[in-house]
Amino acid sequence: IKNVMEQNYGEDWWQTKVSRKVRKEVDHRKAREKIIRWHSKRNAHPIFYTDIDDLKSIIAMNWSNFQNIFPSLTWVTNTIDVIKVSRNVIAHNNPLSKRDIQRLKIFFEDWIRQVSEGWHTKSNTIKT
Repeated sequence: IKNVMEQNYGEDWWQTKVSRKVRKEVDHRKAREKIIRWHSKRNAHPIFYTDIDDLKSIIAMNWSNFQNIFPSLTWVTNTIDVIKVSRNVIAHNNPLSKRDIQRLKIFFEDWIRQVSEGWHTKSNTIKT
């Protein structure tokens, strides 16, 4: 997302192409992180403070920049929603079943293939 948006809008894309709601939540996460000085930080760019629903929102709001990469916004939304279910299970220290792991592998392989080929078609300068 960061690469596509920077390519299309430059370094200031975060301020102009991301919703106020997402930017506000990211600012809140950064402020909370700043209080915990003893722990290493995520990264300088705000996108590293987003959650998966924020990323989905950024893609949706800027669909014209991603339509050459993904087959449809519905595909993106559905794929992220399926991945999110497993992510939430893992994030709360619960194991996934073999079937869930297989599903995740297929979704990730599909995502990587779609993104890799989409970026290659759109621009040779963007790397996956």
